Amino acid sequence: MWSDRKKTVEVPVIPMIVFIKIDSDNDDIRNIITYPLVIKILTLPGEKSPAKIAQNEIDNLQFLLGQSEIPVSFEFGKYSVKDNVRIIRGNLQGIVGEIIAITDDMTTIRVIVDLLGGAIVQIKRSDILPY
Repeated sequence: MWSDRKKTVEVPVIPMIVFIKIDSDNDDIRNIITYPLVIKILTLPGEKSPAKIAQNEIDNLQFLLGQSEIPVSFEFGKYSVKDNVRIIRGNLQGIVGEIIAITDDMTTIRVIVDLLGGAIVQIKRSDILPY
């Protein structure tokens, strides 16, 4: 392997998310969910209907991605230490805990176990939502 060679690699700005533009017809949504690689339709926390993103927000994101001379990363949510969050993906899905530390991509969460203290786990920020 040569260490003196560099290659530019394109990666998704928002991993595992695909934006689609459809009419509000529920038949269209049911057809999309039948594709084998579609796991679920994005919804707002506590809601069952599909999330709707305003066209001006999509336009702004497209402009930013097209005009930026430096790589663009996406922030999944602004969290602070002591925020309560719920894990939304993986084997720990549904667990609620309190953030005790935040690094670039990982969040350390403490899950309270009455009388015993708390269990601590590190999890990606993209796998949590405010609780």
